[in-house]
Amino acid sequence: MNCVERRERRIKMRFKAFSIMLSFFVQAMASQAWAGATQQPHQGQILLLLFLGVGILIVVYQMVPALILLLESLSGIAKRVAARKQAVAVGAGRDKSE
Repeated sequence: MNCVERRERRIKMRFKAFSIMLSFFVQAMASQAWAGATQQPHQGQILLLLFLGVGILIVVYQMVPALILLLESLSGIAKRVAARKQAVAVGAGRDKSE
């Protein structure tokens, strides 16, 4: 078996595994869809809202430190650029005076 044949065989095996997993996933989703018919369609809606609210709060609480870090990084970059421009200006001034 050469490299090309081994590669093709691996690709075929991965495709078979993927198709098997996909068929299980589709069957699971179809069975859940049939199980969803109940007499009370809005049962548990408050729990869903609480779950979404907690998720949104977690995202917001993680964004605050990320934004602080981003702003501090940008200010540090701006300070470095300003320092380099000043150093170049001072160096250019010395060249003209000589």
